[in-house]
Amino acid sequence: MDARALPVDQTILVKDTDRIRLKATRTDDDTLHLNYEDPSTGASVLQGRIAISEHTSELDFFDPAFWTVMVQGEVRPAGNLDDLPNEPMSFRVNADERRLTIERKTLAP
Repeated sequence: MDARALPVDQTILVKDTDRIRLKATRTDDDTLHLNYEDPSTGASVLQGRIAISEHTSELDFFDPAFWTVMVQGEVRPAGNLDDLPNEPMSFRVNADERRLTIERKTLAP
């Protein structure tokens, strides 16, 4: 999916399986809002944003009961994130494995 091709204020269904439903909405010229839903309940289990031009992501909300949460390569029980460093972080989702990975942001040289 090329986020730049999606018109502002338009939502598309990116993925719809028995494990996850992913909707993406372009909210302005540079922001793509992601909403992951549990298809069995319709409940939102993760929301985040992508800065299209910078290729960076920010996590707004996630359900720790739904995801296995990994931080810097370590599993965090129940999504315990109290000791995250006070620095920019990014996230990646493996929806098929219900895994949310949170890492330090790395800047390109």
